[in-house]
Amino acid sequence: MIVLAYLYILCFVPLLMQKEDAEIQWHAKQGTVLMGIDFVLAVLFGLLTVTGLGCLLAPIYIVVAIGFLVLFVVRVIAVVKGIQGERFVIPGVARLAESF
Repeated sequence: MIVLAYLYILCFVPLLMQKEDAEIQWHAKQGTVLMGIDFVLAVLFGLLTVTGLGCLLAPIYIVVAIGFLVLFVVRVIAVVKGIQGERFVIPGVARLAESF
């Protein structure tokens, strides 16, 4: 279930199915926040693509693409740590996840 917690929309499966397990809930909430960040980046990327300003927005495209890459690496690290029974506390994300 911890692996599902970090797989985008599948994060809702452990969030809804394992309500009694605090560890899985923690990972699922963190995965939900990461999914939200991914969604915001995807919308930003889509809006930049629609504007069609090409070369003027190239540096922003690069920053958004690096953001996607960083989120992917963070997800992989969180899954590996979760499988090992540890928590990978992502600064800012973990605090936001604990608020709900």
